Amino acid sequence: MNTKDLIRLGVPSGAPLKLGMEFILNFIATGGDPARLEEEVAAIIANPAPFLADPAREAFARAHSMRPHSSSARRSPHGASGAPASSPRP
Repeated sequence: MNTKDLIRLGVPSGAPLKLGMEFILNFIATGGDPARLEEEVAAIIANPAPFLADPAREAFARAHSMRPHSSSARRSPHGASGAPASSPRP
């Protein structure tokens, strides 16, 4: 897994990307299963809160807990229901 993979998973550049690469290196160095690496990273990105108490994942999780959830950036311009907002009557 490399920086392009992290970006594809939604990790923004800067500190989160750096912390993601550090997590990957530490995960592999401490005997983590490389076959599960993408699953681990995706879980941290999707829901960082449960990982804040884990010393091996805390820094990377904290970088994601401080930013808005990635799905909010992809919301429909029509609102939560997906239907266009009604226009005020003249």
